[in-house]
Amino acid sequence: MAGWVVAPASAQIDPVGEAMGDPPERSVLMVASADGVPISIEWPTVSGVPRRHERTLPFAALSDKIAFGDNLEAYLASGGTRLDRGQGHPDGTIVRVGFYKANARAPFFDDIADEGVLELQVGPVRFNQPVRVPPGAILQHVQFTEEELRSCGLPGANRNCFNTSDPRDTHTGRLSDEDSRRGALHVRTLGGAPLAGEAPPTVGETPEHWLTERGEVVVEHDEDGGVILVARLPYSMLRHVRDPWLVTAPGTFQEPSHFHVEFEVTPEWAEPRAPNTGRPPPMGPAKLPPESER
Repeated sequence: MAGWVVAPASAQIDPVGEAMGDPPERSVLMVASADGVPISIEWPTVSGVPRRHERTLPFAALSDKIAFGDNLEAYLASGGTRLDRGQGHPDGTIVRVGFYKANARAPFFDDIADEGVLELQVGPVRFNQPVRVPPGAILQHVQFTEEELRSCGLPGANRNCFNTSDPRDTHTGRLSDEDSRRGALHVRTLGGAPLAGEAPPTVGETPEHWLTERGEVVVEHDEDGGVILVARLPYSMLRHVRDPWLVTAPGTFQEPSHFHVEFEVTPEWAEPRAPNTGRPPPMGPAKLPPESER
């Protein structure tokens, strides 16, 4: 029998996994945890032979990183940026897959080709009931250390950078052009429940200062209802959106020390939520680091 992780931290459950007092059709959302979740990542190389690593990861704490291959350490967790910021759906949960450098001084992706695209596959992730994956609630979080920021002349307040799927979603005004590419992930959903009037994010003109193509995320439901997510992320999306060095080739810009991809899952019966809009702060000019630090 599969083990279960309860999605909402405040929910009460009985031993068979139904929310106390809720009708069966509105039971608490839970994710199967005992068998772990298959995760793979692949990238093209200069040598022409794709590099691929895959493992089945258990749900764990963010600090419980596991060696994943080459210079990668990985984790799988429930919860993420949207939940931390109070932007999550009250009846849903967030699945989060993250990577750290095993050696902070070495490249994230060995021998990656110029204009390379990372392909991350997560799943199937199984739940105790039919679910939806809102296309506007998928993001990539890229995190830098203070030392990494100093190397490209950015202040410590810019440690976190976000590539999101919905250009309207500012996390209630917390995301700005200083720290995010809003709408940089184009989402397609295959199979599963309809989105009950929630339109997929629109794709407009790519802002020139991004210096990258948009990423693509495909969400699919297998025949047993499990969720499979495939994210195709240009390597250049690891560059900080306000890095003043206008270059994107591997080895020419400051890589982060960590990134993760997260997606929200809601029960099929849950009402969709509108984007967390709000006026983002104005964007200031990017500045090159002092000549002494170049």
